[in-house]
Amino acid sequence: MKKLDKEILFKGIVVHGLKVGRKLGFPTANILVDNIDQLNVSNGVYVGKVYYDNKSYDGLVNIGIKPTFNLNEKKRTIEVHILNFNENIYGDHLTLHLSHFLRSEKAFSTQESLIDQIQEDIKLAKSITEQSILV
Repeated sequence: MKKLDKEILFKGIVVHGLKVGRKLGFPTANILVDNIDQLNVSNGVYVGKVYYDNKSYDGLVNIGIKPTFNLNEKKRTIEVHILNFNENIYGDHLTLHLSHFLRSEKAFSTQESLIDQIQEDIKLAKSITEQSILV
């Protein structure tokens, strides 16, 4: 885990994805942003704030190609698991404010190992946010 030298802020609209996160028990909002390949952000897992409807939520954000499920796909995507949140927000706009880099994106050999890693990522994200080191 590393606090980012420069915080990253971007906006996008929530679009339908393949709903893999939901099937694994971690629903995500898939964020469509303009010129995603021009974002100066490394692929990986981040902790940050999600701003929606004049409220802020803690979130775990994945930026990348989802190599566990898209072995031949090279299209970058952004998805966020919003902690303690369960609303239908398709078509709505979100602002993401990334503050910590947790780890690089990687392919997992099984869904179970991916689930275990996501659970660890969420624990770490909660630890970061509970310590109030997020802006």
